[in-house]
Amino acid sequence: MQLSSLIGKKIISPSGEQLGYVTGAYLSRDLRSLAALIAVDGEEEEFLLPTRAVSACSDAIIAAKARVSSVCGVPAPIGVHAFSEKGDDLGVVGDWLFGDCDPVFILVKDGVRTGYAADSVASEENVVVYLSGERPKPQRRAKRPAKKPSAENDGSMSEAEPTEPAPEVIPAAPAAAEAETAEEAASAPPIPAPPQTAQRGGVQYELGGRNLLGKRVVRSVYDAHGEIVALAGDRITPEILSRARKKGRLLALTVNTLTNVY
Repeated sequence: MQLSSLIGKKIISPSGEQLGYVTGAYLSRDLRSLAALIAVDGEEEEFLLPTRAVSACSDAIIAAKARVSSVCGVPAPIGVHAFSEKGDDLGVVGDWLFGDCDPVFILVKDGVRTGYAADSVASEENVVVYLSGERPKPQRRAKRPAKKPSAENDGSMSEAEPTEPAPEVIPAAPAAAEAETAEEAASAPPIPAPPQTAQRGGVQYELGGRNLLGKRVVRSVYDAHGEIVALAGDRITPEILSRARKKGRLLALTVNTLTNVY
């Protein structure tokens, strides 16, 4: 199965209620399994759907109303530049294949698609492919042995040893001053909360996918039947964004605002 085939799919509960649609995914830290799906509901609010909640996946995803606040994994690095362990540019991550085969990353460079086993790929904020073999395993730090107390410092204190000075006592503020401070705090205007954002593959996205609006399409995007989703040079509008979701081409549209891959 291709990870890109999940992007834009509807998520439906077993009772038939529409829960939202898929916009991205998290992979396990070893990059061998799908940890969770990133989804958006009807109110354009983002949530994480654990894979254990998914019971079926075909033209739509059937899943329970499960949610998780965080995932022990890494964002799927679709659209991220990849380099070899020697620093050579290998192209851009275009897809991730999983399911019936060992997981494989598909890199695209100059129109050529090349697959690399997930065991040879390392991904955090950047992607590194170890062409010589498997990626190196992280080294664990050796535990330092506990220091034994010496005879001079065995925890006992002699009578001549000075004691620590008592902490300075700060006098409490007068009641009138406290009341005045509380009154000023109550009358102060509320501070607006900063916009929620999420970090994916080294690029900061506003939650809900609204960051695509207004960006220019680098290359025309088509659906599976060859119909136009967005033309090269178009500015992305809410209508184009909605059409890409319905056609399952949201991933292609997203990547196309970053690199000339599709």
